[in-house]
Amino acid sequence: MTNSLSENVSKVSPGKPLTLEPRVNAHIRRFLDNRVLAFQLVEALGSPLNIVFPEVLGENLKEFKAVLKSHGVDHRIFFAHKACASTAITRQLALADVHLDVASAEELKHGLACGFAACRLEATGPKNEAFLTLLLQHGVTINLDSAAELEMVIGLCKRLPNIEKPTKILIRASGFPASSGSIENGRLLGKDSRFGVKALAIPAMLARIADHKEHL
Repeated sequence: MTNSLSENVSKVSPGKPLTLEPRVNAHIRRFLDNRVLAFQLVEALGSPLNIVFPEVLGENLKEFKAVLKSHGVDHRIFFAHKACASTAITRQLALADVHLDVASAEELKHGLACGFAACRLEATGPKNEAFLTLLLQHGVTINLDSAAELEMVIGLCKRLPNIEKPTKILIRASGFPASSGSIENGRLLGKDSRFGVKALAIPAMLARIADHKEHL
């Protein structure tokens, strides 16, 4: 694959942009080739028209899992709800072996309404107390975005009755030391993110979590 790509790149004339032909699912290709149907749908439903193909998800997921398995990677796949608010797609995902990443109370409610059990959900991104309350009441895994969120979770765990304990939590790590050229020295490339907990602050959070084992 690498050699083939290199050969194609070498054939590109200087100054000419490199173009790559996208891979299009056969089912979608048949629809695109049927221009009459496409125009009929626009005429009937109006424009802009967003057409989705939920049935393709199963094929894509199968191929993705095959690649992970071929490399011996233990995995759990999460689909980011924020990337697509389509009810049809979310319902199709609920039938597949995949989890859902939610980043708001509305995304949580939509995921549950589409058939996802709380054990297949994970909450990421900044969270206020109202969102955290819903997550705790449903027993959703919480990916902590800050030390302030941890303190809110601890406080809510003490106050809320009848919630699942210990609460399932993760810490979203960010702010790793950057390297100037490679990852051979064990450092990671990348820009600072406005999300997550800085790597240097994580030990203090872990100590705080250890102090509240009865809740977390």
